[in-house]
Amino acid sequence: EFCSHIFNIFMFYLLLLIILAKQYVKDINKLNPLGHGGVIVEAFAQFLKQIWTGKQSSISPTRLKSLIGEKITSMFMGFNQHDAQEFMSFFLDAIHEDLNRNENKPKLDYKKTDNDSDEKELFEESDFSSEEKRLHLENLLKEKADEMWKQYRLFNDSIVNDLFYGQFKSILTCPHCYKVRPSFIILHYY
Repeated sequence: EFCSHIFNIFMFYLLLLIILAKQYVKDINKLNPLGHGGVIVEAFAQFLKQIWTGKQSSISPTRLKSLIGEKITSMFMGFNQHDAQEFMSFFLDAIHEDLNRNENKPKLDYKKTDNDSDEKELFEESDFSSEEKRLHLENLLKEKADEMWKQYRLFNDSIVNDLFYGQFKSILTCPHCYKVRPSFIILHYY
């Protein structure tokens, strides 16, 4: 868990540098219906500038907090105590949606392909004793993982995704028939 916290600190620091250098401006997506027209990321950038310039002896995040309460969720309005991880999740998701590079999200086509039948046969095969069959399975799993990641990125492509998201592969093998079922889960590291 310690390494996870160090990773988060480092990635958040990279996000801060990107925002302070205004490298995010070109990615503001004012058309995203899930975003906030860049309002959240701009308020965050303004808040960071106040902190890093050192011109003020104290800085109040009132505007940023109000916007989060108004735009993201009313859960954060007022002065009630909230879970920091929950807040960070909502906040980074709002920044992600403001900076999502995908303006035109495609419709998914769920039609079965010829690959699906090959995949089903391979995953239902119970004999992975040969090295050749194991390598074939690994290659198929890698292709499937790449396909799932690419499909996810068609809808979610931002600096937040670049820094804080990844993919977890899980393989379930039946102890009786040895059939293999993979799953690919999108993880966020905050």
